[in-house]
Amino acid sequence: AASVAMLAAGVLALAGSLTPAPSGHGTHTQLGLSQCSAEMLLSRPCPSCGMTTAFAFFVRGDLAAALHAQVLGTILAATMLMAALGAATTVLTGVTFGPVLRRIFVERIAWLYLLVGLGLGSWALKAFVTG
Repeated sequence: AASVAMLAAGVLALAGSLTPAPSGHGTHTQLGLSQCSAEMLLSRPCPSCGMTTAFAFFVRGDLAAALHAQVLGTILAATMLMAALGAATTVLTGVTFGPVLRRIFVERIAWLYLLVGLGLGSWALKAFVTG
């Protein structure tokens, strides 16, 4: 639990150290990563375009900008926050969330379909509506 708490908090802290790109994507270049080749070649964002920007806006509490940057990225950032808080609670109190999480996520394949659907929908929104 301590490892999960530190990893999740570390990801959120890293996002907080970045300046979100006003364009809604491109924040990842501050980490030394190259620009999105799909966007350069196709003039359309790839399915993950805006994820880092969404995280950077999310940790600043700007949910509207985070959602505009990348819907799935915002959901993942919120999930990361819940993971950090849940794992920290386990470390501090000994209360575990494993059985609950197992019942919610592992035993229900519908969550996988939902995640894939959210990912595709988020990408389509960014690529063809707002992109």
